[in-house]
Amino acid sequence: MNHQEVVDFIKKNFVAVSASVEELQPGRYGGAISAQSKWFEPIGQRAMSQFAPPGFWKEFKTYQGMYVVGADGVVYDYKVGLPYDPKYFLDSLAKGLSESNKASIAKSARLNSRLANDKSSLSVAPSTSVVRVYSRILPLPANSTISERSVGRDHMWIMRREVEEILAQSGGLDGFELPRSLVARMVRFHLLNNVGNIMPAFSEKQVRRAIFKAKKKSVQGDILTYSFTGDYSSYAAPRSDDAGEGSMEGTLAGEFDLDKKSKMIVRFRAYGEALSLGRNDSMIKTRKYPVSIAMVEANDPIGRSVIPFWANIPMFAPTYTNPQIVH
Repeated sequence: MNHQEVVDFIKKNFVAVSASVEELQPGRYGGAISAQSKWFEPIGQRAMSQFAPPGFWKEFKTYQGMYVVGADGVVYDYKVGLPYDPKYFLDSLAKGLSESNKASIAKSARLNSRLANDKSSLSVAPSTSVVRVYSRILPLPANSTISERSVGRDHMWIMRREVEEILAQSGGLDGFELPRSLVARMVRFHLLNNVGNIMPAFSEKQVRRAIFKAKKKSVQGDILTYSFTGDYSSYAAPRSDDAGEGSMEGTLAGEFDLDKKSKMIVRFRAYGEALSLGRNDSMIKTRKYPVSIAMVEANDPIGRSVIPFWANIPMFAPTYTNPQIVH
């Protein structure tokens, strides 16, 4: 969302919500039924019947898209696919707002407030540290598309056992290797080109190189500061899986602070550059893209309430928390 007039209008008049289709449509993706999915499913069905392109539901069977919805569940507009023309978007929002204001939605709004307290969805454990991950294409190609100009966003979990493993390292002159499961999680699930769309994760056998070393920099009371560097390469051969051929190859460097008392990461800053090829439906399959990746701690309530994309997909959830690499 990079159009300021649209952003301002939404901030003033709407509650902006971004949700995972895997959670809201568990019947298709194998997730657990929750209060949120029960509330959303009839909304999705109404959007498909009233606004979706002809044949869309029959072919794709997905509720993905942009919705303008009242608190009572009335769908005022639905659109799937990029880009969203700003004028169309503003007109759609204004129309939905006007029609919603005419309706009596107080009762439904009170009922739907219960969703915020529903605990049936997957959530981050109090002992897990959270890091935000951003990806961008820099520099942009000539005549770049809206997808190529987008920003990829996700959240990454760092498990308590990995923090304990780091704290247990003596940290000689040559430093030490970061925990293997943390390295695997970064390389397989987060060091990806998620610009404009999600790049499929790599399997444990598709990681060709992953060397991540850290050094202890300083100690101030209970806070230990570490620096780290990483070098990695992942490759999926053509027809090796549904996502097809693709690769990520790059480096990452940064530092983080650990609180040895709480065994939590309280600060995490990292930046990396990579070359990406394929496996992203919003990119040109044959073009190698220069991708910049940034990571920063997410200790705020929102950061700790968002589930990492791959952790929220049932078939990947067990692997995400304890991933491996074979090379």
